[in-house]
Amino acid sequence: MQFKKLLVFIAVLFSAVACIEMDKTLGNGLVPESEQLYMSHSEIDLPLRINISDSLQTLNATYGFFGAFNTQEYGMSNFATVGDISLSVEGLDLGKDHQVKSVYLVIPVDEKFALTDADLHMPQEINVYRTYKHIDSITCYNNSFTANDYSTTPLNKTPITFFGGDSVKFYLDHSIAYELLNYTKEQADSMELYNETHKGVIIKCSNPDKFTYGGRLNISTLENAILYIKSNFQPTWEEGLGRKDTLIGMYFTNTYALNIAEHESKGQVDLSNEQLNIPIEGIAGLKPYVDCVTLKETLDTWYVKEKERFEKETGNDSNNYNLTIGSATFYLPVDIPADYNMDNYPANIFPAIREYNEEFNLTKYTFTDDVWITNNPNGELNRSLEHYHGDISYYIRDLFMASKDELVADPYLNAWFMPLTQSEDSYGNITYDVDMMAYYKGYVKGNLSTGAKPRVKIMYVWSKAMDN
Repeated sequence: MQFKKLLVFIAVLFSAVACIEMDKTLGNGLVPESEQLYMSHSEIDLPLRINISDSLQTLNATYGFFGAFNTQEYGMSNFATVGDISLSVEGLDLGKDHQVKSVYLVIPVDEKFALTDADLHMPQEINVYRTYKHIDSITCYNNSFTANDYSTTPLNKTPITFFGGDSVKFYLDHSIAYELLNYTKEQADSMELYNETHKGVIIKCSNPDKFTYGGRLNISTLENAILYIKSNFQPTWEEGLGRKDTLIGMYFTNTYALNIAEHESKGQVDLSNEQLNIPIEGIAGLKPYVDCVTLKETLDTWYVKEKERFEKETGNDSNNYNLTIGSATFYLPVDIPADYNMDNYPANIFPAIREYNEEFNLTKYTFTDDVWITNNPNGELNRSLEHYHGDISYYIRDLFMASKDELVADPYLNAWFMPLTQSEDSYGNITYDVDMMAYYKGYVKGNLSTGAKPRVKIMYVWSKAMDN
């Protein structure tokens, strides 16, 4: 590949009827060397490994999920949602001396995600457990909610077998009703204080039999998830009133749910070896992973070779020139299934960086700034060309400019290729989020593939250094 010299000049063309031989080198020697640019492109391998997108306990103000999958590829995956039971309004006076007649939790199921149509109505055993920990942003982002934070004894009186209908109803032990109805005026006047002191429940699905493959993820709109208490009580807001029967509604959560994902596939993590195929597992499962130190070494090796090629083809000393990366595009090849069923593949995957905030003890995944580049396909799956592709110019430039020692000490540019979802509000503002509401089990080709491999195409320019 030859470098192309870009010359800045003004040319005036004269037309004539006669056949005249034109000199295309006109003005060639008029551009100073300092203003000449040498433009080229090349490709480098994108070293991918298998890693799990751990540290994913997510707060969601709109949706909660529960369900389970068992696949031959990844084993068991289990999903649960946790919420603090909340009063319907602050300052609610519910009297005293309650005699609970029944308590039940109704969870609507607005969406379902399954790997096959048959799994949309497969039986799942769902249980509700009492929690011991208040759910807030700190609990979420430092992944401090564990199996020790909820009871091992179900609150529901009998196991619930759910076949994927539009809602699921749990009749619960009366003990939770008495606990929720026992509060002070101070607690009633502050929803936050009530939530802190009264906690809530976790809705959890039992794992399928290890020889039964399939599963379903059930997604619920939180605002319609209600806990009901039927009770007879003594009113306290006025003298001389007799006992009354009432039906009390409380929110499963009035703020957000904590959605938890557990994946057996974490045992398949391999950060050391190249692979024939790299999984794209949904939610917090296995993902194509870029070790930033390894990619930095690849870029440094590429730079040395490009310097040698530049000097050989131009006769210039590369030490007197700067290399500037104009754009960088990743390509992750996939094998389209023979039946062309792409339900197991996300529409977009894009590199996300795991960030940690020491002040608030928060860990989160954030897509690289490239996601905001105009007309960026953002890791869109091109079915015709059989690859995911997207512009990651900012990310590659940051790696190119960083020192290897800096990245070894703090590998802040490690990246996970995560399923991407896009939303737009009524004002036209676009938000890009990690897709935490769908379970995938697709693959991209790895670096040991005999065909197309993961790669990055780089467009770059050599220019005269200003101090030379």
